[in-house]
Order: sequence, then structure tokens, then C-alpha cells
Amino acid sequence: MENFIYTFGKFELDPGQKRLRCDGANIPLQPKVFDVLVAFSERAGQLVSRDELMEIVWADTFVEESNLRFCIHSLRRVLGKDEEGNDYIETVPKRGYRFLAEITTHTAENVSNRNGNENSAAAPVQGPANIPSKRWLVGAAFLIVLLLAALTFMWLKRASAPPANPVGIETLVVLPFTPVGDQPETETSFSAGLADAMTSVLAKIRDVKVLSSSAVQKAAGQDFDALTIGRELKADAVLEGSYRNDAGQVRITSRLLRVTDGELLWSDSFVATKSSSLKLEDTISIRTARLLSIKFSEGREETIQNAGTLNREAVRNYTEGRNIWRMRELNRRDEMIRLFEKAIEFEPAWSLAYSGLAEALLNEDVNLFDGDRVESAARKAIELDSRNAQAHTAMGQVYRRKHWDWENAERSFREAISIDPGYAHAHHEYGILLGIERRFVEADKEVRTAIELDPFSPFYNASLCELSYYDRRYDDALAQCAYAENLEPDFWRTRKQFFWIYVQKRMYPEMSEMVLSKVPAGERPNHLLTRALIKNDLRPFWQDLITARQKLTNDSWKSLALATFYLQIDDKEKALAALEQSTRDRELLLPTANADPIFDPIRKEGRFLDIMQKAGL
Repeated sequence: MENFIYTFGKFELDPGQKRLRCDGANIPLQPKVFDVLVAFSERAGQLVSRDELMEIVWADTFVEESNLRFCIHSLRRVLGKDEEGNDYIETVPKRGYRFLAEITTHTAENVSNRNGNENSAAAPVQGPANIPSKRWLVGAAFLIVLLLAALTFMWLKRASAPPANPVGIETLVVLPFTPVGDQPETETSFSAGLADAMTSVLAKIRDVKVLSSSAVQKAAGQDFDALTIGRELKADAVLEGSYRNDAGQVRITSRLLRVTDGELLWSDSFVATKSSSLKLEDTISIRTARLLSIKFSEGREETIQNAGTLNREAVRNYTEGRNIWRMRELNRRDEMIRLFEKAIEFEPAWSLAYSGLAEALLNEDVNLFDGDRVESAARKAIELDSRNAQAHTAMGQVYRRKHWDWENAERSFREAISIDPGYAHAHHEYGILLGIERRFVEADKEVRTAIELDPFSPFYNASLCELSYYDRRYDDALAQCAYAENLEPDFWRTRKQFFWIYVQKRMYPEMSEMVLSKVPAGERPNHLLTRALIKNDLRPFWQDLITARQKLTNDSWKSLALATFYLQIDDKEKALAALEQSTRDRELLLPTANADPIFDPIRKEGRFLDIMQKAGL
């Protein structure tokens, strides 16, 4: 088959040699980026849909569309503009792309002959006196070969690696958000302050450089064009948005635009309760950063080895399941489990499918914990691939939750971290174990490592709040819980920690406000907690909680909860009896009593020490 070489502008593309040259110099491209350019060159001037490009370049592999966007982004940066200042690649909204270069096609033989004639001048011949010894020549040649081999290996490793940022955005600039409707003049300062806060928070997103807010302060309070500012600042994308004040609430809408063609890459909106300007700036910036970080993390899931040899439907189901798992959406638990089960149906010998199922089953709703099924899936994953960090992380949780085997649990978490130090969940679960064992310094390090790897996870930030609470650092815990609350309002773990911190610090008005926020306004004056606070006696409130808990039949930590309530009315005997029942029932959360300050009044009791010993502590 005859090999063609394509030339356009200053570029020469040789598909046969996998080479792109510009003005005679080689331009390195990642393999898939090169393949996209070849596909464009073969179809110059034609509209090519995204699906068609995906089928051409990733024929036997399932990947996210973000990989294609990354390749297009890379090509735009390499090719630049033509002699007339126009882009080589045109985006046709909702349809695909068109390669606008004027292509000239040559056969490889003609180009070779042409290059041979241009370089046919004879090289000067050196006299005998200038010929070095053969031994020196052999040594030099050997060193050069080693150097070239090392450079080639490094380039191939980098070229074959998945894109650090699949969205294809390396530099981002945040513009002042604009008010919608009639707003007071003070909104100008709020708009600029919000941009500054958002810039600081977004800088935590991996693989993205966020330009200093001072670079765009000139745009505050003025009419401006987002894309023009983005081009002036040489950014890949701009984050712009708007906000509307309405009856004590603020509706925020954010949009991420690519600078080169104005394509909308992402958009989202949410409602925040209006408060002080500084608190509102934090709330909006943190929540926006979380939503945007989820977009940037799409396709950055763990590298799937040999994806080209796996069933595409298996990979698709696995990837969708992991995206749901990363979001920690409890209401989608069943959907997530079904996706991993389908992945296993398509690929019954695929380790990642089993470890994905194991971690999906390890849901935070302890009433749904199925230890036997989790253990079966985790062990199968390890049997298929002993280097699966997810599987060892799941197995560590099985040892901790099901068996109360703290030694093997720690060994599993350490193994997972040694396999993949960048797997945030392994650090997080190891930190939870260390916290329960009251090894607070080590626990703090592991949970903070998880947050560094996934800074906008409400799950991990709530765990840091819990750890500070266990360590009796209540003010630190309050600050951390406030941050977690901004990431995900009404997250049950954060609300639970707020409640018990308020109890420990005797912040009863704050506790009351939180509890009564879920009660209709008309019922609050006569609520039991309201009356108890007026009388400065909370015993009726705690007794009511005890009565309600005793009526439950499907609560897997019923006795443990009763113990905490009994201690609030200073009934140590019933608290210890409840804990002993919790031990007999092997309630999953019983070991947390080893660290929870609620149990400090009975911590030195012989019966309590015996309970903790039975829990392996």
C-alpha cells in the first residue's frame, strides 16, 4: 500500500513514519494526538463527527469523549494559526470538527527523493591525523546509544501516559461574576471578592493552573468580553458566571468556556443561603470548586490496563460505576452496584470489576452492609490481580468492619498504599482505622493526604472533622465541619458531627437551631427541645430520643446510640448495658466508642475496657 505524506502551511505529516515536522524540525506528539491529526488530514475540509473520530482513533477501546477533547486541544496548541491568523481546526457546535488546512498530498518516495537531492552535497573528508582511536569511538558510540535509549524510553512513557487533564485545560482564569437584575452598588466589591476567593480555592484542582485574580481585577464593574480577556491573558479557558439575590437566597450560575472557540465545556448552578459577604464568598467558591473539580476528574479514573482487549461494555459500565462511587450519591447505590455486576458479566475474569463492586457495597449506610458479599468480591479481585489497590482497600474495610481484625486491616491498607500511593481512598480508610485506635497524629496525616489528593470530597473533609472531634480539638472540628458543609449542604455525616460537637461544648442554642431547622416553623415554639431549653433541663429531650430509638427494629447501631443518650442523662449503668448488647450484636460502629469523647465518663470502667477488648481494641 502506497504511503502518503501530507503538507500544509509549515508542516509535513508522515503517517508511515509517525512523524510531524515543522520547518524541518520534528514535533513530538502523543500517539493518539498524532492519530487524530492523521484522521483530520485524510478528511481535510470535511465535517467529521465526534463519534466518527472516536471510532477511527479508539476503534477497539472504550474511552471518555474528554480524551478526544484533550487531543483537539493539544493539536490547537501545536499547530497554532495559519499565515492568515485562522485556526486550523474549526468546531461545529453539536456536530463535530472540520480541518481547514489546505492539504497537499505527496507519495513518500517523491518526498524522499526530494529530500535526498537537497542533501546530496559531499561531506568534507578528514585527514588521517584527525581520526580518533577506534577504542574511543566505540566508547563514545556506546554512550550515545545508551543516552538515546534512555531518552526514547522517557518520551514513550510520557507519550503513552493518559492525559493529566482530560478536559484539555491547563490554564484557567476566573472572571468576576456579574449580578443579574437591580443590585446595590456594593455588589461590585462582592463580585471582585468572589472572584478572588474562587481563584484561591480553584488552585487546589490538580493539573490546572489558575491565574492570579489581580490579572482580571480591571474587569470588575465594567462591561467585558470573557473570551477577549482569556486571549489577552493567554488562558485556555475562562470561568464566568452570574448571581441573583432573591428573598434571602443567592442563585449562582457558573460557565466554563474554552478560549479558542468559545465552546461551553461545563455549566452548573445552585442556590446558597445569603449571609455575610465573606461567608457567602466562601460558600459559593468552595461549592463551585467541587462541582468543577468533578468535571475535571472525568476520565481521570484509574488507568485501565489492556483496555483495548477488554469488552467495551464492561469498561463502560465500570467507568460509569466509578463515577457514581466518586460522587458518593447514596441514592444511586443500587444503580452503581448493577453497573459493576454488568461489568463482571461481560468480563468475569477482570479484577477491577470485582473491586469496584466491593467498594460500591461498602456503602456508608451501615444498615445495608453485607460483609460476606463484600469479602467475596474483594478476595476474588485480589485472586485475579494481587496488585489491585482498590481490592486491598476494600479488604482492609472487611477486616475492620466485619472481623474487628485491626492487624490485618492495617496490613491491607498499607499494601494498598504501597501499590498506589496516589489512591486517596486507601489513605482515608487507613486514617479512619488509626483514629479509632486513638493514634491521632498518624490518622491526621493519612486523612489529610486523602484530602490533598481529592480536596473537594465532602466525605474526606467530614472525616477530618470527625477525627478532630475524637482528638478533643472541638474548635478545629467546627472549622473543618463548616468547610465540609460548604462542599455538600445537609451531608448527614457533617450534621452528625456538628450535633455532637455542640453537645460537648454545651452550645445548646446552636444545637437547637440545627435540630429545629428540619421542623416546620409553626411547630418550633412547642417542640420538646424548645421547652427543654427554656427550662434549662435537656433530660426530657434525651429521654424522648431514647424512647424513639427503642422502638426501632432495623437500626444496626441501635444499642450504641442508646448508650450515648443514656450518658447524657448520667445513667452509666444503662449506658454500659447498652454497650454490652451492642457487643453481642456485633454492631458495626461499636469500635468508634474507643475514640468518641462521649464515652469519657465511663472510659476507665472495667466493663467498658472489657467491651473494647472484645472489639479487638
